[in-house]
Amino acid sequence: MDLKKLDLKTWTVVLGITCVLLIVGIGACFVHYAPVTAGQEYEIAALESEIEILQNQKTSLEAQQDLIIDELLDLDRQIANATTTIEELQSEILNLQDEIDDKDTELASLNVQLEVKNSEILTLQEQASSLQQQISNKDGEITDLNSQLSAKNTQITDLNSQLSAKNTQITELQDQLANYEVNETLLENEIVDLTIQVEELNATVEALEAPRLVDINLLVYDNRTDELTPFLHITGAICNVGNKTAYNSVLRVFVQGDSQSTLNIPAGSGTIPRYGSAVFNSQIYYSGGAINMSSLTTTLEWTQTP
Repeated sequence: MDLKKLDLKTWTVVLGITCVLLIVGIGACFVHYAPVTAGQEYEIAALESEIEILQNQKTSLEAQQDLIIDELLDLDRQIANATTTIEELQSEILNLQDEIDDKDTELASLNVQLEVKNSEILTLQEQASSLQQQISNKDGEITDLNSQLSAKNTQITDLNSQLSAKNTQITELQDQLANYEVNETLLENEIVDLTIQVEELNATVEALEAPRLVDINLLVYDNRTDELTPFLHITGAICNVGNKTAYNSVLRVFVQGDSQSTLNIPAGSGTIPRYGSAVFNSQIYYSGGAINMSSLTTTLEWTQTP
């Protein structure tokens, strides 16, 4: 296709050069032979007419050349598109051929499976025939069992009558047992009440025998006479009014100033015998702002064992 284009261009160029040379030659002759005759003028006019015709032919040939080149380019595009389409179709054909091969393989596999299933069906048909014979035999056995069942139903009716009589006896015995259970429940409730009373009495006795501390004229005073060394001044006494010795006896003071804190102040040696007492006259120094006395609380704590 490119060689054809080259030939057309070559011929067009040759033709154009020929026309130019011809025009130049005619012009030279015209200059050289300026004084011409009437016959020569006719020949010159004829030559000029031929030159004009040749120029028109050249223009026409060039236009045709352009049209041919455009057609050739269009044909090249069509051929390229057709080639691409053919390649795509060939690729699609190859893919379809692969799918056909896969389907053939799958079909062969399904045929093998079908043969296996046919063999299984024959086996199941043989088993069904054998089972049908067994069912026929079982029907005979069922008929015999139905006869036995009828006889057993008669026995069951008799036994139900006996069971009804026994249920009546059981109901009477259950009523008696319920009465016994009611009496037993009343006795158990009475025992529970007595047990609670005993526990309450034991707790009362234990409380009466246990140590019990009470404070006497207990005062806590925030002494800030010297702002640099303020202290809590605690005075008063505590007394054991219980019947046993109180051990590990302390006065617990909860104070609130710049921060909250709890003070544990031992009551003497911490051991206060029955009806014994301990006196407080303690000064506890602290730092910071004044203590909020309205939020200050005191409690007495002790144990019954050392």
